Amino acid sequence: MKKWVFIIFAVNLIIRLFLINWHPAIYTDSVLYMGALDRIRGTIILPAYPYAIVLLRNIFTDPVTSGRLVSILSAALTVFPIYGLTRIIYRKRAALFTILLYSVSPLIFRWSLRIFPHSLYALFVLLFLYGIFKYMESARALYLAGGIFMGGLAVLTYPTGLVLVPVAVVALAGYFAGIEYREKRIKFTLLVFIAGSVILSIVCYMAAPFRNLIEISLSRVLSFFPVKIPPGSLLWQLLFIWACWLFISLLIGFFLPGPERKSGWWYKRPLVFLLLILSFGSFVFLHIWQHYLARSNWYQTGMLTSYRSLAGRWESWLTHYIYSYPYVLFYPVALAALLGLIVTLIRSRRLLRRWIWLAFFGYFLVGTFYALVVNKWWTPRYQYTLVVLALVPAGYGLSWLWGWKKMKWIGKLALFICLAGSLTFTVFTIYWSRDSFADISRSSLYLKDHYLDRRIFTDELQKVGFFAQRPLRGYTRRSSSTMRKGDILVLHGWHTNLRTEYAYLNRIYEMKVLKKFPVDIIPLMADDIVDWAGKRLRRRANAPVVWDERFEKQHIESWIIDIKERRDGDDDSFRPGEQVNQRFGPTLPGTEYADYYDIGIWEVTRKVKKGEKVVLEIAHARGGPEGAFRMEVFSDSDGDGLPDKRVTRSSRLEKAKEGEWSRWEFVAPGGKIFVGSSWELGSWVYHIKPQRSGGDLGEVMYYSRGGPPSHKADRIGKVKISFPGGKVSSQ
Repeated sequence: MKKWVFIIFAVNLIIRLFLINWHPAIYTDSVLYMGALDRIRGTIILPAYPYAIVLLRNIFTDPVTSGRLVSILSAALTVFPIYGLTRIIYRKRAALFTILLYSVSPLIFRWSLRIFPHSLYALFVLLFLYGIFKYMESARALYLAGGIFMGGLAVLTYPTGLVLVPVAVVALAGYFAGIEYREKRIKFTLLVFIAGSVILSIVCYMAAPFRNLIEISLSRVLSFFPVKIPPGSLLWQLLFIWACWLFISLLIGFFLPGPERKSGWWYKRPLVFLLLILSFGSFVFLHIWQHYLARSNWYQTGMLTSYRSLAGRWESWLTHYIYSYPYVLFYPVALAALLGLIVTLIRSRRLLRRWIWLAFFGYFLVGTFYALVVNKWWTPRYQYTLVVLALVPAGYGLSWLWGWKKMKWIGKLALFICLAGSLTFTVFTIYWSRDSFADISRSSLYLKDHYLDRRIFTDELQKVGFFAQRPLRGYTRRSSSTMRKGDILVLHGWHTNLRTEYAYLNRIYEMKVLKKFPVDIIPLMADDIVDWAGKRLRRRANAPVVWDERFEKQHIESWIIDIKERRDGDDDSFRPGEQVNQRFGPTLPGTEYADYYDIGIWEVTRKVKKGEKVVLEIAHARGGPEGAFRMEVFSDSDGDGLPDKRVTRSSRLEKAKEGEWSRWEFVAPGGKIFVGSSWELGSWVYHIKPQRSGGDLGEVMYYSRGGPPSHKADRIGKVKISFPGGKVSSQ
């Protein structure tokens, strides 16, 4: 049997390596993953997957190849833990069927060829589970410690990994409880727990300082999880106290001597305890990463704020995911998984491992769907790990049919339908989705080799910038007026109605389409590619109804357009032979070419009274339109410490030379405020790493590209804020 596992692993690896360059393009998220560690402060990307890419870049140099290799290697290696996990729960035949289903799964195969963290995340989740179940089989704490550590790596790979934290804690408590049970001390430990719980409950109810301490502690724990649980609730405080006391009670029994102790327990137990505590180091590093390195807990805060926009529409989202789950599994495989779960429930009886597996599977399913619905993540790849885990009961369901003696042929037929059907689905999926975003990559590579003396505007900065390796300016309706004779405009049809936009610009400019890059996609897996603007779906792009559009054949184009001249004749053109670096000028110290976000503000740390006059001054990093901006004032309307409501903004400000200051006065609305500036994408701004905080402005910049500036970065600008009769604070 082991020989077959290695053969299946080799086939998974070889086929994926053969297809490593099958997709000619990458996604925006892929660009972010490849460059996440270049700017750690403020990044919204978790570190494990980008770090794996960096490790392989030391060998292969090319970030695209390295990113794809990480996904491919992770997907191939997953064969081993999913086989081991299924073998422990259901036996070898079910394990073999499971890895066969895994090898031909359309969703798994498709997204394991892309630069996304899903395959690495699934690998760590399965290693986490394998470690726990292997401990249950062998009673060796080393497996449990290794599994918990891998669970922490899963949390560092993908945000939904936070659902593994309670599982790891429960597994640790289960380890101590199991020892107490085997040593026949469980009754004593329960008595200690009950007596202590009663005393702590009375103290919590009677002593206000103790209750305040519990509330603070609970608030800090809950800040790690994106759930709305009121820390001020007495019920939740009591549950928190009881959980902590239960762990302490088990720990006391773990270290106390007893009649069933083996020789050497007095030094072995502390060493095992130390090993288990160290295994949580990967979980602890997430806290370090978010609060001290990246300084961004975007996932937790983002989910909590998403409740508002979700309103009462969560039922339609959940219904959609429930309907889509068997489709992305492939319907015959989904039926096999359902059969496997039913048979498990009927035949498990006293098989503790299977009941624990069912409990985890249900919990993980609910927790992941909760995260998907609240965040409104809508593409099938977000169900990647859910598909992997569902293959475990699917393998068991097929194994049960295979062993059905009355109708032996039905098991063989079911296995053939599942494998042959999945393989066919996989082939068509990866073939018809090959050109996802290929129009952008091809047009970008064309730009890289042409128009070296032109300014380039584009409505897709991330992907075009990655492939073209050229200075770019963001295109919006607002920035369209800054284009001049000789500029190049690149429009991409996946979010812009090309004909409508061209007709609009044609009223302002004389233009010519130099080249078109068309692609056709049949998205069997509901791709990200949808002609939003062409179908007038922009405002409901995230709604479940758009899934119908995602399954339709897509014809997408990218256009390269030459701007001839303005029709009104008012054209301050650049000379054709002028070079890019001469137009933009050298990168001055402390300046940044802001093409990936268009607003940056800082907290006013001083308490400003309502109606008080405030003077804001900001320096321009460039003269003319390249350094123009609007000054902004935001408030914190919901008290979560983040700017979420625009209070007021200045008119568009521009200076003739870099380094000159603009001045603006406004009246404070009262409460916490944030001040800064906004600009057109592709402008130059002053943003440098701070030496130290000081004055009346915080050192953390809140930024975004559209929407409330909720992301954080360790940046400051040339900003001054002053108050009548008070001091002047600047940075």
